[in-house]
Amino acid sequence: MTFVFVRFLVLISLLSVAVLSKEKPKTKKSLTDYTDEEIDQLFDQWEVSLQTNPGHSKPDIDFSLQENEDEKDPDDYAHLKPPKQPNVQFDPSKPISNVEDMLKQSKKGQTLMLFADVAGTPRDRARGEAVTARWQSSLFNANIHTQRYMLDDMRAIFVIQDGSVAWDVKDFLVTQEDCRSVELEQKTYWGPGASAEERREKEAKTKKEDEVKETAFKKMAEMQGKQEL
Repeated sequence: MTFVFVRFLVLISLLSVAVLSKEKPKTKKSLTDYTDEEIDQLFDQWEVSLQTNPGHSKPDIDFSLQENEDEKDPDDYAHLKPPKQPNVQFDPSKPISNVEDMLKQSKKGQTLMLFADVAGTPRDRARGEAVTARWQSSLFNANIHTQRYMLDDMRAIFVIQDGSVAWDVKDFLVTQEDCRSVELEQKTYWGPGASAEERREKEAKTKKEDEVKETAFKKMAEMQGKQEL
């Protein structure tokens, strides 16, 4: 206990010397911030200085160890910060012409997936790979970067990091002769490779699904109204 008290008095003396010295310490440091290792270093320097310079009122102490080695450049931790979410702002002075323009703005910076079906024959994996790879290469040449994965022989998924360009990808694909259809945000867009019969079947199926959803919604609304009564 006495030794700890002596070390405490030595530390107070060293800090007083630093304050009275003409040269300012490199960094300001609170007494409570010193570690046991730093106190030991200061104590050893004090003893050595007294032995080499007896009677000297200002021992030669290296106060550079007062720098907190744990303090690092904030840039060292930049990779740990979460990515900033895009700040999507709608400018009232620039009215949105259609729904797709609004979706483009709302999906900016978000990852979106687009599904594309290859039309024509032969319907095998080799052809599906070749056609979708050609599409991806054309998009890359237009500075649109995508990741492509085959879901089956004639169907691929395109992963787009910036969702605002997903509709540009869709617009390109539906102009390709060997594109059957594109699905984006649960909506189907037909390409030149789709037959009239396929379109009618899809439209009939979609219409039936919409009717089922509408009927279910009405029933839920009726049940909720009865419960409130």
